[in-house]
Amino acid sequence: PNIHLVLDKSGSMVKYTWDHDGAAATPEVTRWHSLHEVVESVTSSLEEHVNFGAVLFPSTNAKAEWSTAACIVEDAPDVIVGPENAEAILASIPDKTATSPEVAGGTPAASGLALAYDDLATQGGENAPAVILVTDGAANCGAGQTGNDLFNLYDDDLLPLVTAAWSTDAIPTYVVGIDIDRHRTKGEIDTF
Repeated sequence: PNIHLVLDKSGSMVKYTWDHDGAAATPEVTRWHSLHEVVESVTSSLEEHVNFGAVLFPSTNAKAEWSTAACIVEDAPDVIVGPENAEAILASIPDKTATSPEVAGGTPAASGLALAYDDLATQGGENAPAVILVTDGAANCGAGQTGNDLFNLYDDDLLPLVTAAWSTDAIPTYVVGIDIDRHRTKGEIDTF
């Protein structure tokens, strides 16, 4: 299959730590650390059987500031879907020990997903497409939002986008949630 990994690189991924393994003897890790380990494990073990690509949201050029500079998503995937891409994907994302400003910005999940869906829809062929979204929760940076609304309002475009990808192009979206039980609710979004 052709699978795009759509990866949350927002500031909340390093702002909080969590007990990822339930063992008191091990230190807590950032959510980014957990995301990196998931990506490393999945791509390394399956790259001979799966064509992987990757999209970061926001991009590595995003800034930790209250402006649209925190919501940047590139115009093309960070790594195009292809065979044996584990090394390329890991090289394109910050290291698992990264902190801000390497991992920073808002949560433009809809923009990241739209990029992945568009790329998969143009690939055609016999390889089944899918998206794996790895995130810690609430999407923001919605189209048309400005000022504080850019970060304080949930991006309501996300669900219709995921629904349309499935109903129009038969692209399923699988979500890996990281430490989402403690994450803010729809009305309690933060960034950076």
